[in-house]
Amino acid sequence: MKKVIRKIFASKKKYSLSQNLTLTSTLNNVVIEKDKISSSYTLSTIGKKLPDNKMLCSYLVGGRYFVYTEDNLIWECKDNYAIPIGEVNSRPTIISFMYQGEEKILVANNDEDAILVSSNGYRRHSFFSVDKMILHAGRLFSTLNNEISFTTLYDFDDAEINFTPDGTIVVPKKYGNIVYLSVLDGKLYVFTEKAVFYILCDGESIDFKLKTLENVCAEFIEGMISKVNDRFMFIEKGRLYQLYNGTISSVKTLLDNGFYEVCGESANFNGKYLLPVVGNDGKKGIFLYDTFDKTQAVIECNDAIICDGGFVFEQGKVEVAKLVDGNHIVGVEKSWKTDKVDLGSAKDKIINKIYLCSKGVCLLRVSGKFGQTTFNVEAGKNIFVTNLPSSEYEFMITTDSLDFGIRDLQVEFREMEK
Repeated sequence: MKKVIRKIFASKKKYSLSQNLTLTSTLNNVVIEKDKISSSYTLSTIGKKLPDNKMLCSYLVGGRYFVYTEDNLIWECKDNYAIPIGEVNSRPTIISFMYQGEEKILVANNDEDAILVSSNGYRRHSFFSVDKMILHAGRLFSTLNNEISFTTLYDFDDAEINFTPDGTIVVPKKYGNIVYLSVLDGKLYVFTEKAVFYILCDGESIDFKLKTLENVCAEFIEGMISKVNDRFMFIEKGRLYQLYNGTISSVKTLLDNGFYEVCGESANFNGKYLLPVVGNDGKKGIFLYDTFDKTQAVIECNDAIICDGGFVFEQGKVEVAKLVDGNHIVGVEKSWKTDKVDLGSAKDKIINKIYLCSKGVCLLRVSGKFGQTTFNVEAGKNIFVTNLPSSEYEFMITTDSLDFGIRDLQVEFREMEK
């Protein structure tokens, strides 16, 4: 058994939070406090320089956290502060791509310049104006004035970005304005007000086809659309919609009765759709909808924390989690409750938090004076811990099983930062 003394997270500092729902990135310790039940958030003032402006939207791209505020500024949130990286004239699109072994992040909108984020800092670059932008099949697809342009990145350095135009697709006016781009199963879907197009890319060839959908209207598809296996799920005006087999249909959920209101960003994994919600009585929880068996529930919890894309509950249990490996959702479902973990008879031997923070890794924070202790992680699977000093440690379980049918367990103890 190996004891490693080092920091697990960037900081262990505690902050005084409001009574409302708090969304936290534990990777960079940026705290966003919701001051009222609406679509707007404010950044709390902690550390050096967090903006006190209303946040219109947030982005977690390439492991870095960005926010867009009402004064048209883009901020990157770091340890305990935020850095304004540039000004845009509308809500931007932020994407990441690899170049010569380094990840680059591009922030662009219908301004003439784009912001490039790399290890060398932030730079303005002459670019092309875009309304929306997405990477697909090695090409950068962008929309502007109902035209879809696809370009190939062929040369790049820190001084300049050069793109070679490959062509432009014009969406007929009868189909309305473009409202969203998304990739699913090798197809680039272009959502308009009255239709859905898809684009197939095979090597150098591009096959542009049209597929119209029934029951499509602008208010249905202006919400966030995301992938759930072979379905698109999105929320709009408190109602859940799914796109499946060429049809957009409404799903009657617990949100429709008005007792709950959406108060955070959604998550999807294994055919399940999740939303942070708050009830009329102020109770917070996670709304869970299973797209396959059509079951739904609201799981109550104190504060739902977004941990690198995964949900973490503060009440000693993890009912559901969305795990992220890089930018890819790998997703597992697991139910661990404190009564499944035997830490001995001493009352101070408790699990304070359970973290699901990356692929195949689960962190359990434990404290107290330990002798020989059994962690009954799953039925028939025990981990024995012996001769620990009187201190606080983080107990880490790693497994190569994405469904957490625990096997090949490894155990480490890491001394927590004081």
